[in-house]
Amino acid sequence: MKLIYLAHPIGGNVSGNIMRLSRIIRYINLKHHDIIPFAPYISDLLAMNDGDESERSRGFMNNRHYFDHKIIDALWICGNITSGVAAEMNWALQNKIPVINMADVFDQIIEINETRPDYHINGTDGIEFKVCGRCSRILDVELENKKQ
Repeated sequence: MKLIYLAHPIGGNVSGNIMRLSRIIRYINLKHHDIIPFAPYISDLLAMNDGDESERSRGFMNNRHYFDHKIIDALWICGNITSGVAAEMNWALQNKIPVINMADVFDQIIEINETRPDYHINGTDGIEFKVCGRCSRILDVELENKKQ
């Protein structure tokens, strides 16, 4: 199994960004059993204030540890490249950890749509993830190409 750090924007619409990230994590867990999605900053967001610069800096320091100790196998970009995502990309590159841009792929795959029960993964939390067959194949092909 590969431990994949998910670089995703958080600032601004923090709750909306966490919701989108949790959908991505759920999708990976349910569809790709050889990948462990890793977003350790979520625990810091639950305990600290992202709007407080000193607390945000501590969270970044925590995250950098995973890169400097090469705990992760790759970094996937899962959204827009913000200053935080750019910092994570730089840490990965400095430590020779592969950086793979998956943002466009995930944008095509994950959506909430209550009117299409023909292709969904229904979670116990009541959130339905609509994953069209074509989009799922796009991710499968992307992952195979990027593993090479």
